[in-house]
Amino acid sequence: MIQNPGAIVGGDMANLRPDNFMGFRPDDARNLGAGAMQNFRPDQFGALPPTAMAGFNRDQIANLNPAAMAGMNQTQFRALPPEAMGGFRPDQMAQLPPEAMGAFDPTRVQALPPSAMAGFNANQFGQLPPAAMAGFDPTRMQQLPPAAMAGFKADQMAQLPPSAMAGFNANQFAQLPPAAMAGFDPTRMQQLPPAAMAGFKADQMAQLPPAAFTAFDPSKMQQLPPAAMAGFDATRMAQVPPAAMSGFNSNQFAQLPPSAMAAFDPTKMQQLPPAAVAGFQPEQMRALPPEAMRVFDPSKMQQLPPAAMAGFDPTKMQALPPTALAVMNPNQLGQMPPAAFGAIQPQQFNVLPPTAMQGFKPELMAALPPQMVQNFKPEQFAALPPAAMGGLNEDRFRALPPQAMTAFNPQQMGAVPPQAMEAMRVAQFNVIPPAAMQGFKPDQFAALPPDAMQAFKPAQMAALPPAALAGMEPEQLRVLPPTAARALNPQQMPNLPPQALAAIPPGVFKALTPEAIAALTPEQRNAMPPQAFNPPPLGQPATAANIGNLVNNLSGWNIDKVPPAAFGGMKPTDVAKLPPDAFSAMNPNQVGALPPAAFTGMKPNQVEFLPPEAMAAMKPTQFGQMPPAAMAALSPAQFGALPPSAMTQMKPTQLGQLPPEAFEVMKPTQMGQLPPAAFTGMKPTQIDSLPPEAMSAMKPTQLSALPPAAVSALDPSQVAALPPAALTQMKPTQVAALPAEAVAELKPTQVAALPPAAVGGLKPDQLAALPPEAMTTMKANQVGALKPTAMAALEPAQVDALPPAAFREVKPAQVGALPADAVKALDPAQINAMPSAAFGGMKPEQAQQLTPEQAAQIKGPDLAAMPPAVRTIVNNLKG
Repeated sequence: MIQNPGAIVGGDMANLRPDNFMGFRPDDARNLGAGAMQNFRPDQFGALPPTAMAGFNRDQIANLNPAAMAGMNQTQFRALPPEAMGGFRPDQMAQLPPEAMGAFDPTRVQALPPSAMAGFNANQFGQLPPAAMAGFDPTRMQQLPPAAMAGFKADQMAQLPPSAMAGFNANQFAQLPPAAMAGFDPTRMQQLPPAAMAGFKADQMAQLPPAAFTAFDPSKMQQLPPAAMAGFDATRMAQVPPAAMSGFNSNQFAQLPPSAMAAFDPTKMQQLPPAAVAGFQPEQMRALPPEAMRVFDPSKMQQLPPAAMAGFDPTKMQALPPTALAVMNPNQLGQMPPAAFGAIQPQQFNVLPPTAMQGFKPELMAALPPQMVQNFKPEQFAALPPAAMGGLNEDRFRALPPQAMTAFNPQQMGAVPPQAMEAMRVAQFNVIPPAAMQGFKPDQFAALPPDAMQAFKPAQMAALPPAALAGMEPEQLRVLPPTAARALNPQQMPNLPPQALAAIPPGVFKALTPEAIAALTPEQRNAMPPQAFNPPPLGQPATAANIGNLVNNLSGWNIDKVPPAAFGGMKPTDVAKLPPDAFSAMNPNQVGALPPAAFTGMKPNQVEFLPPEAMAAMKPTQFGQMPPAAMAALSPAQFGALPPSAMTQMKPTQLGQLPPEAFEVMKPTQMGQLPPAAFTGMKPTQIDSLPPEAMSAMKPTQLSALPPAAVSALDPSQVAALPPAALTQMKPTQVAALPAEAVAELKPTQVAALPPAAVGGLKPDQLAALPPEAMTTMKANQVGALKPTAMAALEPAQVDALPPAAFREVKPAQVGALPADAVKALDPAQINAMPSAAFGGMKPEQAQQLTPEQAAQIKGPDLAAMPPAVRTIVNNLKG
């Protein structure tokens, strides 16, 4: 037992045994001097009774030998006055046994000088009671060494005051055990400094409670290291506020697990900075919900890495806004999976920039549905690499719009598969630039359908490489226009196959220049009909009076010797006797001289041989006499050559026999001259072939004569091209036959032109398809004619677009059919315009959608017309 503790000096401590301290009282401890405190050993300090600890003060603790702290136990520590804790130094704290930490409470933590926190280690920190964490504040947290953080537990984190989080730094955060993250909540996360986020690791992120992510903001997101993003999953991503997404960068985004993408929604995608999109990976794109793509804007598309396109699928493609596709680059398009590209919609395809087309691959072309191929624009087509043509097949080639073909170049033409060439239409061949013909190869030429050959122009023929003509087939040469044959040059002629020349019709042979004939090889000459070089004589000069006697002597080889005036004496029976090939050599003046009645004897196989240039001389009275069966033999090239005036006497039976492909080349001037009665014979397949520009010339009497079945074949581009005046005589049955997708293309001026009765023919799906802007011109008698069943399909945006005056003739049944959300869209002026009787059809569920502002417009007579239950609801709204 030490009698006088105050007399102990530093040198004495070495001679004292631990048991000398066992009887210490608080006063004894209080009297120990600085020298004694500085020389305490762990075994001596550990021998002090807990009660003695109450005597220690701050200054004494400040002088305590750090090594002595190793002897302190939990009971002693608990007895130490909080005031004495203020003397703790980092080196002393570092020596405290972890077991002693169990004595800490909030008061003792608060009493520790912030500087002392620097002595903490992980083992000690792990033993701190969770309740003690309440004593931590930012300054104390700031002093904790990063290594100490490794002892943090979830229950401790859960007790840490949110304000203390402000003291965290990145190095400390990096040492936190993943399990400790379970103690985080939104308030703690909110207080965490953005700079501390830089210490986040993936395994910590994976343990962070989803609710904590609701406190993420842009500045925090910005500081997260890319590697930490691997800890994200869909549940956690779902909790991130949209605004926080603006802190993302491309390196972070690149590390997000694909599973996290499932939580992306439009609001999150909208906030994502364009620069972050540069980190997109293919597997992330695969996992992205399609609805998130709906807000993908041009600035994001410009940053999307080409490799990420590999993650696209049909649903994502369809969700992509056209504005985004308008900035697509060739590398992006080149990486698009064919299946995804095949789902592209017209409004998307229409805005694809020509520069993007440079990335087109054969697989993309092969994935396009034919109906999409028809949307190609010339500038888009011109940019296609030749290799892309390898994806064309018959159906796709047939669907190519003629205007796109105007951009064909030789390299593209040379790359088209021969099989695709088999689908070439006259309307397409008509517009191929002569320069593009330089790319033709023999197998491609051989594949051209005879119908297309009838559209050959002299400049196109002259541009053909001689080798291409080696593919000429007999049936092609048989229908070649004489004007095109006239352009064959001596270099080309020797390449024509003898078997094709064996079928050369008189009209084609007679069009050949002397230079071309001189270039024929002996083999070619021997293969040709003998009459070509030795035409049979007429027997006597032909006149109108004796032409009937000469008919049996006439052929294509000598008909050119008959003067035009002589044809004026021909009868139908004479025409019927003429061999088909005779027509191939008839010139426009000869055809123009035939009496109209003579055309009644014309046969289909004769019509086939008439050159397009001869058709150009046809008169209305002649064309009007042609038998319907003969009409069926008209080719597109022949029909396209007809003068508009020839159409004026066409009959329904004639028009009904015309092949659908002939309509593909109809010109607006031809359409404008057709008699309305002729339209009664039109078939759906014929109307389907009409080019939109021809529709632009349609008159009211013509459109009103179309059978409903033909109207049902109208496509959106055709309907959009109709002049408003043409719609003024439409019938209800015709309107009812219109496809809903065609109704969607109606313009305000077209809708305004429809007769009220025709509007009454609209079905629910048609009215639902009508764009809101088209409804802005509707009149009261048109709205009043709508069927209640159709009104039931109205959308709020459509109702909102209707002018107030349009409501003046609405009926009770129509009001009762309106969807509840459409009633909510009614503005005060529309309600005010409705007749009182119309309110009699209102239902309680509709009235419940009304606002007080709407109810204020309902007048006494309106209320009187309402069913009692509805009146009660409205009166309550009116107050």
